[in-house]
Amino acid sequence: MSPRPILFVMLGAVLGWGPASPPVPFDLEARLTALEPETPGEYFDLAEEVLDVAEDDPERRALARRLFGLSGVLDRDRFGASAALALAAMSEDPATVERFRVVARILSSGPIAAEGSGTRSLDRDAVDRICRALGDLRSGQVSRIRGVLRDPSIVQALGRWDATLPGGIEWLRTRSARGSKAGLDLDRRDENALLNVEIALLEGDQASWATLISTGEDRPLMALSLERPETALLPPQQRDLVFWRHGVWTDHPHRDR
Repeated sequence: MSPRPILFVMLGAVLGWGPASPPVPFDLEARLTALEPETPGEYFDLAEEVLDVAEDDPERRALARRLFGLSGVLDRDRFGASAALALAAMSEDPATVERFRVVARILSSGPIAAEGSGTRSLDRDAVDRICRALGDLRSGQVSRIRGVLRDPSIVQALGRWDATLPGGIEWLRTRSARGSKAGLDLDRRDENALLNVEIALLEGDQASWATLISTGEDRPLMALSLERPETALLPPQQRDLVFWRHGVWTDHPHRDR
């Protein structure tokens, strides 16, 4: 079969042309083509409509996920949190669900704070520094954690989680002194403790201490960008492809056939 018929078979599956999927009760091709990045709400609305008729159709569910993601990337203030929650509801992997919930929390809240007795608020830059440092520590890289522990204000704020870490802040100091061997003998309890601190920092005062993030093949939670958390809603290669033209997503509104 030549590439062009294959393309139309795939497109037919997405648009509901195939016999396995019930017909879409609206002109999906026209609705997709009419989408413009200046009106991100249209992406979100269409995502909901596609999801309503998707049932177990993987192509339609993939299209709904992409539309939700695009709405949040295009206008994170209005649709980012809602898109993240929709993606969480569509996900089956617990780590992915939790990641989208954290993204929703970040996008729907104000400045992240670590407040408590004797602590001061942490801005997003400080939270980002700490999360990256803890992530590096697990892989044996200690330069960031050493820098974090030289900042008295961050050390003071980290005191809130002294009891959560296996040996408190002094445990972090001891680890950082081991250089490249720092992450060699971390057990699952140690890794979960580090991840719980990261989750608490990202979720602010509403942290879920029972939440454990997978440390398998999934990207670690600390890889989330605190400056642009909406980027977690879509893979990098999809974020700029906002126009549907002639059966494919493209980054230009006047793509030739």
